[in-house]
Amino acid sequence: MREWLHEYRAILYKVIRSYAVTIQDQEDLFQEISFQLWKSIGNFNGTSKTSTWIYRVSINTALNWKRSEKNRKEYASIEMLTEIADASNSKKIDDDVINQLYSHINQLTRGERAIILLSLDGLSYNEIADIVGINASHVGVKLSRIKDKLTTNMKGIINELQRS
Repeated sequence: MREWLHEYRAILYKVIRSYAVTIQDQEDLFQEISFQLWKSIGNFNGTSKTSTWIYRVSINTALNWKRSEKNRKEYASIEMLTEIADASNSKKIDDDVINQLYSHINQLTRGERAIILLSLDGLSYNEIADIVGINASHVGVKLSRIKDKLTTNMKGIINELQRS
């Protein structure tokens, strides 16, 4: 299990950062996801990729965690997460810009966050559909709407990124 937590830390980080605002909440959610992964590892039968299974458990845990913590502020992910992840890995974008972009995820629903995270991480419509429990064609419709919403909300930041 430790190896999986290390190997798939990018997935865990994206999910946790998308659903928890404060460092304390992020730590709590990480513990909850780790526990749920450990508890359900016996159910992993290998018919899907390990990363798909980890996404499914992590997102479902985060959704349940959010529901049980009604007083927590909603937090979310961002459009252009792929570009931001690449840029942050190469240090082209500073932490303030990344934080601003993540803050725009607050405007998405929990389901929208899950879909955009999975899409930006390169999962196919079928894989996303399998994880979130909708059909693949509906994933495409939802992604289009999510991207439109994020583009509208993030115009200032997108312009800033394009200038860099």
